Amino acid sequence: IRNLGYAARFHGFGGQVQSIPLAVDAGLGELGRSGMLVTKQFGPAVRLVTVTTDLPLAVDSPVDIGVQDLCVKCKKCSEVCPVGAMSNKDEKEVRNGVKMWPFDGAACFRLKAAQGGDWTCLYCMSACCWTKPQNWFHRSCGELAARSSQARTVLAWLDDALYGHQPRQHRLP
Repeated sequence: IRNLGYAARFHGFGGQVQSIPLAVDAGLGELGRSGMLVTKQFGPAVRLVTVTTDLPLAVDSPVDIGVQDLCVKCKKCSEVCPVGAMSNKDEKEVRNGVKMWPFDGAACFRLKAAQGGDWTCLYCMSACCWTKPQNWFHRSCGELAARSSQARTVLAWLDDALYGHQPRQHRLP
């Protein structure tokens, strides 16, 4: 970007901007109960960094793929969290200008630190209905869930039937 003559600044983990709200505004996915960005293709199994620039870019809009509705119906991430960092309630609150489910980031961070560093627990990510193997069945379920509230209800039930209500850890895609 700089080689094109525009200013650019990298904001890595813990940078000066909040990457998740920016990613939601850019239409990459939705904010889930776990406090993470949830995408249709990878669920919450994504890592974000941000680059701010004055390069003229096409503006995208936020998307609705049904994450908010499915999170109300599912709640698996909050149920499997070993430190109870996520709320199991349906009410959201505004934090730093973002309406979201209550999330205790400090408890999550303490667990990660106790287990040896960043991204060591990930039970919430593994339990998420959106984080499944990329095969035709799961892609089809994701497409249906993005389009219909009834499909999201069926998806939450089907996820329980296939993976259990208290899901076991599975390999992340």
